[in-house]
Amino acid sequence: LFYLEEALRLEHRMTEAERRATRGQLGVVTGRFQDALVEYTVLTELQPEVPATWANQGHTLDLLGRLTEAEAAHRRARELGDRRPSPVGWNLVRNLLGQGRVDEARALLDEIEAEYPDDRVVLDLRNRVILAEGDLAGARAWLESRGWPTEDLDLVQGRPDGVLAVTRQARLNPDPGARFWNALDHAYIELWALEDPSAAARTLLDALADPELDEIQPSPRPLAWPAFLLAAAGRPSEARRWRGRHEAQVPEALLQREQALGWATEALALGAEGRLEEAVILMRRARQDRLCPACWEPMAARLFEAAGQPDSAAVAWARYADTPWMEGWSYFFPWQGPTHYHLLAPAHENAARLFRQLGNVAEAERHEARFLALWGDPDPVLRPRVEAVRGR
Repeated sequence: LFYLEEALRLEHRMTEAERRATRGQLGVVTGRFQDALVEYTVLTELQPEVPATWANQGHTLDLLGRLTEAEAAHRRARELGDRRPSPVGWNLVRNLLGQGRVDEARALLDEIEAEYPDDRVVLDLRNRVILAEGDLAGARAWLESRGWPTEDLDLVQGRPDGVLAVTRQARLNPDPGARFWNALDHAYIELWALEDPSAAARTLLDALADPELDEIQPSPRPLAWPAFLLAAAGRPSEARRWRGRHEAQVPEALLQREQALGWATEALALGAEGRLEEAVILMRRARQDRLCPACWEPMAARLFEAAGQPDSAAVAWARYADTPWMEGWSYFFPWQGPTHYHLLAPAHENAARLFRQLGNVAEAERHEARFLALWGDPDPVLRPRVEAVRGR
């Protein structure tokens, strides 16, 4: 943000194309995606044969959730000669996966892999396609054949013990940033997979008491995440304290980009205080977030259920569980991201429970089947929940 703003002070020395490109980048960084799209659209008219102009337009359209238009822009960039795995290939494969067009994504990836067989981006995309096909065993075999870590897949399949051991050890890292982020990963698992908010709060408060905390750069969002998790763990005063500190450190332009995270944090804090009507109103505002259309559904579902709205809660859990998690615009919780691994099976579990309460047996059984397919062989700590679903 600093360098982009500095560059704009010199825009009188720039060509029009350079000005448009810089303003477009600034719009993306600060969350003003529509403004960025205007700049990049003009840029495609000024430089119609430059692949990067179309790639930038496609990326911005992804951020706006306009996937069909984004796909066309990504394809145009490839037609103009940018056939590299990243960024165009990466964005186009993710775009197709986000539209649920897995077969087309696989075919495109085959083309890219033929040209770049050993590229790390290609290998990562291959694993994403396998996951999108629902082949968890195939994804595990793929990771193990390359010596890649399987921790994320372990979480999908209800095996958090090994992951917790890794994050617990990593919290001894001499680098304060590494300690902090591993503590957050640890707390995510405790909160969402193990459903132990007290343990999550202890982990978070311990990390925030680190005397070297101030050495961590304030952006992107380091203190916003523990604030959000503390609110979810039922600690509203601590959540507001750390959210306030985060807002004092981060430029207003960047705060605009993450408004939904702030609304969700305050909604959860209000819910923890029993102010459910206010909490639901604020969470509904967070649910309009274009960066990640389904990210806030689990938190919304919990608030809806607490407010006596089980039908809305069931729909929210189902929406989260059924969303394709490859979409290109999801920067907060993408498929390869910190919470979806922990929450995918619990989302099916809770959707099934609520649909049964509401008498919708068909939907309940659908979610139960998907839950058991994910957590069919879990760690001992999660087996009682699996047996409860099997019993129903």
